[in-house]
This record gives sequence, C-alpha cells and structure tokens, in this order.
Amino acid sequence: MKSININKLLLVFIVFCAPLVMAHDTTHIHPMITDRTATLIQNKDVNGNYAEIYQLGPTNEREYWGTDQDTRVSVFSEAYLLEDQLGLYTSYDNVMDGVVQEDAPVDKVLHHFFQARSGIELRLNGISLGGDPSSNRAMVFFKNAISFYGGYSEQAKHTSYFVFGQALHHVEDMSSPAHIHNDAHLTFEETEKDDYEGWYLPFEKVLDDNLEFFFRHINDVRRIDNPWVGIWGIRDSDNSMVRFFHDRTTYQGNLDFPTTVTDDIDGYVYVVTPAATPALPTGELREMFPCEDTLGNRDTTVPNCLHWVEDNLQEVAHWEINSVGKFQHQYAISFHNDWWPLEQEINPVVNNTGRIVTFGDRFYLEQLSKGNSETNVSGTSQVVPTNMRTNFLVPYTSTNTGMVSNDRSILEIRAESLLAPAVEFSAGFTMHWFDIANTPPYLKEVRVSQAPKDSFVPEFIYTANWSEITSTIPFTHHNVDDCTILGLSFGGIHCSSTTRQVEMHESRRFALDAQSLTYIHGEKQIRLTAEFNEPIENITQIGFGNFDGLGNCLSITTGCLDFTPPEVVVGGSYDLNGETIQLSKELDGARWIFILPDTVINALNGKLPLTVKAIDKNNHNDGEGGTAGAELDGTPATPARRNMNFGGDQHDPGRNFYPWYKDSGADPESNDAKYSYDPEDGDTNHVLLFDTASPSAVINVDTVLPN
Repeated sequence: MKSININKLLLVFIVFCAPLVMAHDTTHIHPMITDRTATLIQNKDVNGNYAEIYQLGPTNEREYWGTDQDTRVSVFSEAYLLEDQLGLYTSYDNVMDGVVQEDAPVDKVLHHFFQARSGIELRLNGISLGGDPSSNRAMVFFKNAISFYGGYSEQAKHTSYFVFGQALHHVEDMSSPAHIHNDAHLTFEETEKDDYEGWYLPFEKVLDDNLEFFFRHINDVRRIDNPWVGIWGIRDSDNSMVRFFHDRTTYQGNLDFPTTVTDDIDGYVYVVTPAATPALPTGELREMFPCEDTLGNRDTTVPNCLHWVEDNLQEVAHWEINSVGKFQHQYAISFHNDWWPLEQEINPVVNNTGRIVTFGDRFYLEQLSKGNSETNVSGTSQVVPTNMRTNFLVPYTSTNTGMVSNDRSILEIRAESLLAPAVEFSAGFTMHWFDIANTPPYLKEVRVSQAPKDSFVPEFIYTANWSEITSTIPFTHHNVDDCTILGLSFGGIHCSSTTRQVEMHESRRFALDAQSLTYIHGEKQIRLTAEFNEPIENITQIGFGNFDGLGNCLSITTGCLDFTPPEVVVGGSYDLNGETIQLSKELDGARWIFILPDTVINALNGKLPLTVKAIDKNNHNDGEGGTAGAELDGTPATPARRNMNFGGDQHDPGRNFYPWYKDSGADPESNDAKYSYDPEDGDTNHVLLFDTASPSAVINVDTVLPN
C-alpha cells in the first residue's frame, strides 16, 4: 500500500508557476488560422457581402484584418512566447493583432479553457485557478467589439476589429484538445505537453515550409447562428465546435478498475488498497495499443502496449500505455496522469467515505509536442498507435469499429484532420459577428447640379451633407487584472494597463451650402449625386415627393417623381415611362449618379423632399435570424447603435439578441433617442425647390432645412 500527499501549498506553487510554462507560442499557428479564415470568407463571398473583412489598405495588406507576419523563428528553438515576436503585432488596430495579443500577458490563458461537456473553467483537483470559462471572456470581447463598431469613426472600427480578434483567439483555442479537456499541461518541461503549436505543427512540415498540406481540406464556412450553441454548446455533439473537437480527440476503451480508494480530508491523502488484477481491456484503446510482439505473443514491453501495472514500491497499481504514460486513477488531478477518463475532467474523485471508483469508456490522451523544440526533431516523443480508426473525424462507437494499420503520429493525424474545421468554424464565428456589428448605411451627401437657362455649364444648386460630432472613450489594451491569479499579481512588459482614447461619433449635424442653393427649373436636365457612407446593394426607392408605404404619391399639389432604377441596370441607363435615365456608380457602389432629362422634371413645382430607400451590400443579423440593419437609416442625426445590454445575463446561452435602439418618445438624453435607428420611411432630409421655369423669386433658406 502506498500513500501520496498533495497539499494545498503544492497546488498554490503550481498555480503561480503556471505563467512560466503555459505561454503558448502564439505567433505562429494563431496567425495561420486567422489568415486562412479571412481567405476562406473571401473565397466564399461571391456577392461581396463581407468585403470589408478582407479589404486591402494602402500598403496592399488587409486593412482591418491584418497580416500574418510569422517569421518562423521561435518555432525551431523556443517553446515559449517571445516578446520580440509579439512586437510584430502591436498596432492594436486589426484582428490579427487582437488574436496574438490575447495571449499577452500569459496569465490570460487561465481564461482560455472550456471543458466541452460541462462548460467549466480550468480546474485542478476541482479547484478553480481563478479564470473564467473561455466562452464568457470571448463573448465579452464579442459584445465590446460590436459597441466599438457602432462608433462609426475609422479609429473606432479599427479598435472594433482588434477587440474582435481577442474573441476570435478563444474560438481558435477551442480547436486545441488541451483547452477543451481541462488539460492544464503544467509539465515544467520545455517539451510542453499538448502545446497548441506542438500538435498542429509537426516539425518536418514547418522545416519544409509545407504547411499548406494541413490546410488543403478546408471546404466551406460552418455558419454560426448563436455562438453559445454553435461554438460553446456542451450538449450538441453534431454541430457545436467544442463537442466536435472534443469528441474526435477522445478514444473509447473498456477498462476495469479493481481498486478501492479512500482519502484523508486533511491534506488530500489518498490511500490505495490493491485488488485483483483486472481483466484485459477491449475497445478502441486496445486496438490502438495492442500488447503483441511480431509473432503474436503477448508482450507488455512493446512500445504501444496498454497494460496493467501492479502495485510496487515505486508506484501504485495503474493502467499504463508504454508510449503515452500512466493513468493512476486514484488521483483526481491531471498533472499526475498522462491520460484519463472524461469524468475526471468534470467531477474529480475526492471522497471522504471510500468507494469503488468507476469511470466511463471515453479517454483523453495527453501528447508530447513536436515542432517547437530542437530536442524533439528526432520524433522520439511522438505517439504512433499501431492501429487508428479508419476515419479520424468519425468517433469510435459500437456501430463504427473500423480500424486500420497505422504508421503516423496522433499529432500529425490531428493536424491534418482538424486544422480545416478550425478555420471553418472561425470563419462562421467571424461572419456571425460581422452580421451583427455592421451598422446600417445612411445617405451621407446629396449634390444636385444644373446649367442655368442661358448656359451650358452646370452649376451646383444644392449641396448638403452630414458632419460628425465626436467624443472619445478610453480603451485599455491590457488590464492589470490579467496579471493577477488568486489575488497575487505578476509583473512584466504586458502587465501594466495601456489606455488610449478612441473617437466615437455621438451625433451628426446637417450642413447645407446656402450660397449655392437655388431653384431647379424644368427646362434643362439635372445631375443628382447620392453618396452613402458605404457601398449599398440597391436603391429600392428614390424620388421627389412624399410617398406612402406602397409608393403612391402623397404630394398632391406639387406632384411626385419616382425614378427608382430596376435591380439590374444594363448599359448605364434605364427607361422611365419612355424617357431615358442615366445611372452610374462610383466608390464600389457608395456613390450613385443620376442624370434626369428636363422632360421628366418639368412638371414638378414647389418644395419637394428627396425620398431615398436603400439596402446595404453587407449582410445583417439581429441575432435571431432577422436582417434588421440592412435598410437605410432615415435619421442620420442619431448614429444607429445596438442595445448591447438588452435582456438578462450576458452569459445566458439563450441571449443572443441585440436590437437597435429605437426612439419611441423616450427621454431625449436616453440611448433610445440618441442612437435611434429609423428605416421605415427612408431618408427624406433633403428638401429641394422646383419651378417649371427659371425662377425670379428670392429664396428663404430656412424654409428648406430638414425638420
């Protein structure tokens, strides 16, 4: 009989040493997944609905997404995060920077775990290490990124993408087996077990610069309707990202545990009473790690043998896989074991009365990494099962028992099988966020020009636009709370708060050029330019006058003119009751230019609003599958924003609805009034004066300002 003491001081020592050994080399694989996420979205975005995500900036790099600047330096010689590598991602204005910086300071990784069947945070022996479940932290970033996007300024938009990158980092982490199996991988070794880099980047492929081998199976975006379900759903084994990766990185095995376990409540003393030798194992693990030599004889010394080790002076009785390590089932914390049943991740064994320990038939194998340490080049640390399931992406079950002879490491099989889904889920999460964050378009400027009666040179007779009224809010890149574990703080280059002021558009002012303002006479053509703040898909209504919801004219005394173009305009012109309207577009569809002949405007007389309705080129989602936000905002004076505080607990899986603020006669100082979104009647803010002939009257400018 053997006793093991695990006291609280040891646990505290492990916790506070964690930052030294949990620093994943985040400057390689995370940027690779992030880069290919944008590429996948671009390849599938046939209508340009998500063009902003992969939009190129002045330096021919993605303006808001960022660029993979991987130098491939530390992947050969250094297992831990390097400050000089991080220095490549410190502009804090794009997704790539946010993804990389979410691992700095390294204490943040305590918030990067999510046990896929229970949703609990990282724990050791049932004791939380002070972090939140990854889902909670990620969705706070998700929400904050939406709020910054609603600031409309370029600085706010860049900040929004950076913060979204921090959320995306967590989604990428959910494709790492250690992060969804409650595997702290605190090994105090340079060859970090189950390091994110280690199983994704087999050394030879990095050395040969042949990483595209692992991305060749990328197929299509895995659309996400609700991240709480599609990413962090603990019950949905078919569609949830965490269950997808969790269930495919566990292995079935029928193992007997003939051991009685008791413990002493003081100091967690486990006393093991050995019982009879268990029966031979069966199932997937037995097929993966058989104990037969080349002649078919049982030999427990062969490298891949799964076998029982009897109690002796050096160790307690336990199951062992020679090429993997031990599972000492009397210990409930993972740093005692190299593999364990799933129940141990969720409900560790800590009993005070003594009982027979029973477990299920699904196990997780912790892996030695290969690819981020020169000592691993030989490949001796790799686990190469004798047999593997025929299709790694189809878990072993009673109806799927197909196994084939194998000569490849689990690390390489994982990388080849799981990198593509990691990118596909990341793309789905990104598109879902963009559909919600993307703000509605508004009519930014209107210009009308017409030549005087006795001239052929056009002059502007109406020019008006919306100018921004701004304020600033603080944005903290790093928070000192990220450097605190169980109440103790750690120093370092990234452990001081760094704050900058971000410009936000709080309201808009209508600016009319009164000096150029004059009547539009009905004797010559006019050129009308409608410029939106962003590219739009289509103008669904444009005309002079007031219209009802069915498009019928309500301006009885002045008349109306509806010159809405068809959805498809061929040859730069279209027919309007036998007359030809010329139409051209600039700025990728943000600027629409109409030329209306005198024969279509010569009957208009008096003060008429320009009525415009349009649909955004980008997709929109209110969180419940609706498209609210796609229609033109009719009240640009109040920049449309989403109510991110709507509903109950922000960590409630059922809460995924973020409505637009809507002015319903509330307090003028309320957010409902200040950030109201009103698309129903379109934009009618631009009022023009028409006369059937050249005017001679003096214009009172006050009469044409919008109400």
